[in-house]
Amino acid sequence: MDGLNTRRLICNMAGRMGGLNWRLLASTNLKGTSDSFFFIHDSSFTAHPNDFCILTLSKRDRFRLINCNQLAEPLKQAVSASGQVIQEELDYYGCYELKIAGNPWWCEGEEAIRARRSMSRIFEMMGQHSWTPYTAIDVSRRLTDKTSVLFRKAPFPVNSKYACISLTHMNRIRLLDFPLDVGVPLRNAIYECYPFGVLNEVNLPDTNLEINLQQHPWLAGGISKGYAPYHARAMLGRMMRVAEQYGWFLSVSADVSAKYVSNDNNSYSIDVHTLYFVKHII
Repeated sequence: MDGLNTRRLICNMAGRMGGLNWRLLASTNLKGTSDSFFFIHDSSFTAHPNDFCILTLSKRDRFRLINCNQLAEPLKQAVSASGQVIQEELDYYGCYELKIAGNPWWCEGEEAIRARRSMSRIFEMMGQHSWTPYTAIDVSRRLTDKTSVLFRKAPFPVNSKYACISLTHMNRIRLLDFPLDVGVPLRNAIYECYPFGVLNEVNLPDTNLEINLQQHPWLAGGISKGYAPYHARAMLGRMMRVAEQYGWFLSVSADVSAKYVSNDNNSYSIDVHTLYFVKHII
């Protein structure tokens, strides 16, 4: 219940600050705690608490809608269309909750890929109902917590497509839902910008691609050697630029997994953030 009220507070805070012409610019983690929020004064910006809602990834198997119960039926349709199986619908202290088969937020392999693609289908649905992703928020820094996505009400529906770059394990990168004319240049950017090379490639269903990199770029320090993490960040920057050249823009960076492992008394997440890109369809 406390977590739910905290997220409701975020919607209220963003709306009330907007009523004073302060626009939420970014949320970021500064020192291992929950996120800090940065606002910028913008005389052309105004908002109300009802202009914001949150989609939370709860426990290991649930979606939770906060401040927008009217989207319950579209959410069900989007989740089902993504291949997820709905087990139960719940009223959680006044918000709408869906329980999904399996453990989409604590899994690997095919189930993890399906979980990330389901978020893309939900983002597309939200746009069709005039809600656009505003920012991804980490309310807590416990290993088991995931991202909450804050949406803002748009003036009109938007027809858009979403795709993502998923970073997982210690060296794996997946290109999910990009059309081939974008996926191939993104793949090439990895080979061009990551000097330590590639272990192998795995073709996934629906023309998706998994690439395993040499060394451990997602695990800075410890067993990660040399400068692999730094080169990997430069590689991701190049991939974002390539995506923009084809009309795909970074929308949100979200932590959609709670799965972690322990290695030599050192716990770390098995997954890193997933970068979601949007292309508006005219």
